Amino acid sequence: MKYPITACLLFCAVLGWGQTAAEIEGLLETAEITGAQAAYFTLASVRETPPPSQAGAFALALELGWLPKNAEAHGKVRLDSLSLLLMRSFDLPGGVMYRLFHNARYAYQEMKALGLIQGRAYAANTVSGAEFLRILGELVSQRGAEPVKMAAVPAESPPAVQPEQAALAERKRIPEQAALAERKRIAEIIHTELAEKSIADTDVQATDEGITISLNNIRFLPDSTLLTEAEKQKLQSIAVILNEFPDRAILVGGHTAMAGSPEGRIKISMDRAQAVADYLVNLGCRSRDEMTVRGYGAERPLGDPDTLAGQALNRRVEITLLDEGRKGNE
Repeated sequence: MKYPITACLLFCAVLGWGQTAAEIEGLLETAEITGAQAAYFTLASVRETPPPSQAGAFALALELGWLPKNAEAHGKVRLDSLSLLLMRSFDLPGGVMYRLFHNARYAYQEMKALGLIQGRAYAANTVSGAEFLRILGELVSQRGAEPVKMAAVPAESPPAVQPEQAALAERKRIPEQAALAERKRIAEIIHTELAEKSIADTDVQATDEGITISLNNIRFLPDSTLLTEAEKQKLQSIAVILNEFPDRAILVGGHTAMAGSPEGRIKISMDRAQAVADYLVNLGCRSRDEMTVRGYGAERPLGDPDTLAGQALNRRVEITLLDEGRKGNE
């Protein structure tokens, strides 16, 4: 979508900063914006002065907790990560789950509820520059002509704090960074082993909860929660990998496509997640008290439910290795 230059200049004026319209025009022509771009333009809308660089804006947003810990400056920003950035930067209160966890998943749901994310949009979708500016512009408009402002801070450094506070923050940040690095390391190991074992329809990533293995397009016998023999063989191979990390409890989450009623989708997703958990227990992968099961129905789609590819992506079971010493909650 090509916005006229007058719209770009108006947007600059609404945000209250004097960047050139060329920057806005360039963003509008971007098919998939990066984390650094999203942070730069968002911080420009909530600060008295624009950040000096995209890298500095990204570093500050990450330091403030406005982006997921595994966000990458040059990586394509997803709708859920962008939602967290906007919710946090504009200090939007959100619902109970968002206030409890302040993570990208619930931020995305809040932005959908507010009507800022519209149409056929999913959490894993990347974001174009035009769509980003539309969302940002509507958010600024809803908040009034003057968005919430934060004090001007050099973007290459975090806000000034007292020495004691800085020391405390550093003590908290170091283990968090170490935990994230460990999750990424394990995710890479699992990714390599899944590829070596040629286990199809799987994906792995480091998440806020731990390391998640997605079993996409998982198959059961017709009208049942009984696993097919092919899925059992797949789980046998995955159990070998899971046993390499015995100190981590496991969360098994079930997800469905859009067929049936909401209550029915929740039940079948729970039952199918339970079937996977039971099979892993029978394999000796974990004891029952080290295994938590949840059913999400179709509440967390990753793909377009009207396409076969999207349905396959949404019809999945996720096995998450939780942080060491943690147990999942029912």
